[in-house]
Parts: sequence; structure tokens; C-alpha cells
Amino acid sequence: MESPSYGASLRAFEVSQTFGEMNATLTAINGTLGSLSLDTGPILVRLDELEASMSSLISTSKGEILAKISTTAGTITSRLDTLDASLTSIKGEMANVSTSLGSVLADVGTINAKIDALNGSMAKVESAVGSINVSVSDLNPKLASIHRDALTLQTDLGSVEATLDELKARSIDIEGGIVRIETEVGTIRATLEEITGVTVAVNTPAGAKGVTLFTDMDLMSVECQQAEHAICLDCTREAQSTGRLSVVVPKELLGLLESSCSKLELLSGGEKKAFSLKELADVFILQTILEEGRHQVILYLCGPPSILLNAWLWTGILVLLLGLSGVLLIRRKRRVKARPDTPKASGGTI
Repeated sequence: MESPSYGASLRAFEVSQTFGEMNATLTAINGTLGSLSLDTGPILVRLDELEASMSSLISTSKGEILAKISTTAGTITSRLDTLDASLTSIKGEMANVSTSLGSVLADVGTINAKIDALNGSMAKVESAVGSINVSVSDLNPKLASIHRDALTLQTDLGSVEATLDELKARSIDIEGGIVRIETEVGTIRATLEEITGVTVAVNTPAGAKGVTLFTDMDLMSVECQQAEHAICLDCTREAQSTGRLSVVVPKELLGLLESSCSKLELLSGGEKKAFSLKELADVFILQTILEEGRHQVILYLCGPPSILLNAWLWTGILVLLLGLSGVLLIRRKRRVKARPDTPKASGGTI
């Protein structure tokens, strides 16, 4: 009978830390090979075998922007210049960034995206991963103010001020509660932030046309006196208000009323009020500033009614008539004084 035999063996193995625990940093990519810097030294890995893909972008306390890369062996970090990162699109507060390991969505604040310039309905955006032209309407614009020929827009990329010429604006009005700015290269749609916008219908031979008002004052009432083609508003300027009133008058409307910009007249409290006028391709923008307090404002689109227009003329005629009456009265008195006395009749006694 054979005696049993016993044996023992030992198989050596190594337990490795994950990339994340070894502070793995991608330093270069050459095709499918990646150079990693680890706490234990540099190594080469096949990124495709690790199923490396973009995870997110992070901003460090030093102001650097790093990419987090997910792999089957853990997380790798990388500088953006290693990944050929570029900005491909922006929608609202999110940006799409393309890299050599795929695309990733990032907050616009993470990549330091800012509006560099406006050109019509398009905005040039600069960021840490390049520049791109995007539609202003994709940045959730809000109209904050109108001052002379400049608009202030609040967007997801911050506040930006642009002149109407920079925007290549043709007209500006309210459509369904949304501000619509027509430009030569498209339409900008924005909500109202700090101002009130109202459209008033004015009857014309070709149908009703709209006059749009923008102000940061409190509006009690706005109406059109159709017979006089006059826009009437009752408003109050509080201390925190700028008192600005902007009125957008379409050129087409003035043409249908057989009027012109020279006939526009603004009255506040019954007295003439000075205003500035900005001409765009399709509209005139009339602007004025009102003092604190309550105001009754009237904008005559075809000039004031004739009785007001000729007030000085009627005053002159009245003065002339009074003067003429005085002259005639004086002449009459002189004629009476110059007339000889009537001789008394003489007679004898019977």
C-alpha cells in the first residue's frame, strides 16, 4: 500500500492601488497610448483597453481647469491642453467641450466663459477652452435697461451692454410678453428683467399698429386716444427708479398716419417735454427722463390738436382784434369831440 503524499505550493501575487489612489495624471497621448505620471513613477498604458472616457471638468483652487477621466482602473486627471479640448456649443449655463477622449458637458463658470462681443443676434464667447459664436437667445437674455442707444442684457454669461448699432437692430417690440429685437442677422428674444414693456394699438387706414413703451416707472394706465392719435399714460416715478421712458414708434405707422418724426410732440403735465430720438431701420425710439412724482404724459403722433397747435396764432388774433377795437373807439371819441355844437334856435316875442 502506497503511503499518501502531501505537498504545498505558493503563488505570488501583487495587490495594486487604483489610479485615483496613486494620483494618476495623464501627461501625453500618442494614438491609443497614454503617458501617466504616478506616485510610483511614469508608465505607458493603452487607453482603449482601459476604456478611458471623459467624466467631467473641474476647477482647482489655483484657477486651473482639469479633466477627470474615468477608466476601468480608476480615475485619471489631465490638463486640458493634453486632450486638445475645444468649445463646441453653449446652451444656457452648460457648455459642450470636445476632447480627444470624447465630449463632456461643463458649467460655463467652470471654463470661464464670457461674452467678448455682440454682432447682431450672435455673441462671440471666449473661454479657457477656446472661443465660439452662439445665438444670444441661447444665453437666456433678459432686458435690464434701455438708455439712449444702448441696451443692457443680463445673460447666463453675465451682464453685457451693447449699442443698437452693435446689435444691428432694425426694430424692438413686445411679442407675447417677450421682447423681440430684430437684427440684420436674426432675432433676439429676451424676457424683461427690471423694466415694464407695454404695446398700445393705434388705428390706421391699414389696421391697428403697435407703439411699444419701456420704463422702470410704475404705470397706472396706458391708452390711445384714437381721434387725436395720442398715447396717454399715467405713471409714477419712485426714488429708486431712473425715470426713463422709451417709446418705440414704427416708421410704417407714421407713414400710414401721414405723419413724420418731426411731428412727434411730447407733453408732461400739459407742458412740452424735451426728448431724444434714435432712428433705426424700421422704427424711431423716443426717450425722455421724468422727475420724481406722478406724471400725466401725452405723446402726439401727428402733432397736437389744431386748437393747441394754433394757440399762439389765436392769441395773436385776439390781441390784434382788441387793439383794432381800441383804435376804432379812440377815433370815434375824437370825431365826437371835433363835431361843432348845434346852434340854438332864435325867435322874437309875440
